[in-house]
Amino acid sequence: GRAIVCLVEEEDESACILWEDLAPRPNGTAAFLVTPLVPRSKEEKESTVALSNVIPLMEFERNGGDEIDVAQWKERGDALLTLGDGSAAIPYYEAGLA
Repeated sequence: GRAIVCLVEEEDESACILWEDLAPRPNGTAAFLVTPLVPRSKEEKESTVALSNVIPLMEFERNGGDEIDVAQWKERGDALLTLGDGSAAIPYYEAGLA
């Protein structure tokens, strides 16, 4: 799953994280073409994990907004899907279809 790091405890090599809702979100303002809309949960779930389990965002997730072709949208979605993050991959596949 995807989470926001709220606090890093370097002494015990852990991070306090806030889990994000698993419902996929469109990139930008366009609605999804294929993926059904899923209501977002209002409940926030916090937990502590080992720093070794925290993976930084991929370069394209930090920079975004590029003018890219369909194959590149698919590559980005595939990279996220390989990490097991299907809900984050969906908006990249959808952008490739647009």
